[in-house]
Amino acid sequence: MLTQYRLSSVTLLLLLGCATHAQTGAIIGAGG
Repeated sequence: MLTQYRLSSVTLLLLLGCATHAQTGAIIGAGG
């Protein structure tokens, strides 16, 4: 149970990081 929660938490963090990175890249691309 705890392992699954940790796994999903890490996956969520990874997805959030990727989304933030993509958004930042889009903003930089539009500005530059």
